[in-house]
Amino acid sequence: MTRPRSADGATRHLPADAVHYRWNRALPPALVVDPGDTVVFESPEITKGQLSALSRAGALAALDFGPIHQIAGPIAIPGAEPGDTLVVEVVDIVPKEWGWTGVIPGFGLLAQDEVFQEPYLHIWDLSNGKTATVKPGIELPFEPFCGVMGVAPAEPGELSTIPPRHNGGNLDIR
Repeated sequence: MTRPRSADGATRHLPADAVHYRWNRALPPALVVDPGDTVVFESPEITKGQLSALSRAGALAALDFGPIHQIAGPIAIPGAEPGDTLVVEVVDIVPKEWGWTGVIPGFGLLAQDEVFQEPYLHIWDLSNGKTATVKPGIELPFEPFCGVMGVAPAEPGELSTIPPRHNGGNLDIR
């Protein structure tokens, strides 16, 4: 079913603290928007402050995975129903000043690999918004993207954000 765009095409701001950590269709909306509205998100760092631009590899061993993979929202669209197709246009993504990449022994793609048994952490300087500094003199272009994105799941209860699901999921792997 096609829904009309908002008459005013308003810009709405989702509060920075409007995050949750599991897919859960029972959560009340943090924001209600009309079709055609623009929503501005300010997403916190994925570990909820457990890592900083000054962190070292040892910090990965102490990570509490409970508050990782937070999802901003939820956002409600009046009239949208299960089975409807929602079109979401990501207009712009502006990175923070820094980001990180880590190897966490026992977790992720390399979980069973015997070579990667020690944590590794690289802090990226993203301050110019176009390239990521590996080290002085070596810069790589980057394209920011949404990490976890989706709609409320059909299943009841709290569901992990890590495996992809029919409702969306982790978009880290393109």
